[in-house]
Amino acid sequence: MSKDRKRWLLSSILVLGLFPAPLFVVHAQETAIGIRGGLNASYTVFEVEARASREARPGLIAGGTFAYRWRPWMAFQAEVLFAQKGWGSAEGEGGLRVSYLEVPILLRLQHSSSLQPHFLIGPSFALEVACSFDEIAGADRIDCDHPLISLDRAKLDTGILTGVGIGRRVGSGTLSLDALLSLGLTDVIREPLPWGRQTNIALSLSLAYAFDLVQGRGEGR
Repeated sequence: MSKDRKRWLLSSILVLGLFPAPLFVVHAQETAIGIRGGLNASYTVFEVEARASREARPGLIAGGTFAYRWRPWMAFQAEVLFAQKGWGSAEGEGGLRVSYLEVPILLRLQHSSSLQPHFLIGPSFALEVACSFDEIAGADRIDCDHPLISLDRAKLDTGILTGVGIGRRVGSGTLSLDALLSLGLTDVIREPLPWGRQTNIALSLSLAYAFDLVQGRGEGR
C-alpha cells in the first residue's frame, strides 16, 4: 500500500471515529472509566518471506479505559495501554521485542441484553517506548539503537483495532471480556533487512472493568 493511500485511509478512519464525539455532549447517557489487563500474541508481517522460522511473541497489555455512551447501543471508547509486541524466532536468535504506549479510539456497538455482546472498531496510535533484539552478536539482548544495529524505524505505529466481546453489570460498573485484533499500517522497520519492511499484527484477550461516573436520562434515546 502506497504512502498516499495509507494517509487517506488513516484520515478517513480518524474522521469516522471522531465524528460522533460532539454529539455526546447532547446525548450523553453514561460516562465510565476503568482499567484493562490481559495477554496478547504479536507477530510481524514481513514484506518478503523470512529466511528464519518466525514465531508469535506473547506479551502483556495493561492500562486505562474511558467510555462515553450516547445511545443504549452505541458508545465512544478511548484507551491508553502499555502493549508488548514484536516477533520471536524458532531458532532462538534475532527475535524482536517492542513496547508501545498505545491509544485506541474506538466506536463501540452493543446489544442491550444481559451479556451485552459488542463490536469494537477504530484507529489506534502507538508510540514506541522500548525496543530490543534477542541474542544478537553474543549478547542476550541488545537495544535497537545500539551502534551494532541502529535500526531505521518508525517510533509511531498507526493501525486499525477491531474486535468483539461480552460484558455484564457487576456492582457499580461493567466487566467486559474482549478479543481484539490490531492491524498495523506503518512500516515499523524501514531498512532493507533480509525480510524487507515490517508491520505489526497482534491478537489480544483482555478483561476490562469500568466504573460509572455520570448517569443521566440523556436526549434522543
